[in-house]
Amino acid sequence: MSDKTPEKGLETAVIAMGSNIPDRMMYLQCGLDGWKSVDSVEIIAISRIFESPPLGERLEGEFLNMVIVLKTSFSPESLLDKCREIEAGCGRERLHERKSDYPRNRTLDCDVIFYGDAEIKTERLAVPHPGWQNRTFVVMPLNDVIEHLTPHQKGLVKNATKSPNLAPTSCRPVGNMLD
Repeated sequence: MSDKTPEKGLETAVIAMGSNIPDRMMYLQCGLDGWKSVDSVEIIAISRIFESPPLGERLEGEFLNMVIVLKTSFSPESLLDKCREIEAGCGRERLHERKSDYPRNRTLDCDVIFYGDAEIKTERLAVPHPGWQNRTFVVMPLNDVIEHLTPHQKGLVKNATKSPNLAPTSCRPVGNMLD
């Protein structure tokens, strides 16, 4: 993480990362290293790592999940493209994935949760990410980094924390990533 003050005009984006294929920690580290190597991104916060049971009967093994908060000059679509590039660099293959294939086991999954205060709905991208507020494995890491979010994003996370729709799971913190 950088101690420098981010430049004006950059958006505060949140990326959630998760893995349920061994070595899960290695895949999260691969994702984090991928983001660290991107010139148009400054990582300003990293949550703890949380372990949670899989959502979906076809999934095997517990997931490790985390979020990172970025300052970026990427457009939302370019940020999504960078997510896919980092996933591929960490061994994820999306060649034959279809919505009907979900849920599925993942080496690394990167999702754009927030992009500034934008609400986006295109064929490729929805921001805020659909269903994030009902997933404890996203809300708990977001609470870890809440002080780095925009006021609007903070409000969304606080509301999600109180929501009766937040799925009760055995999501628990298990450690930190090394910067």
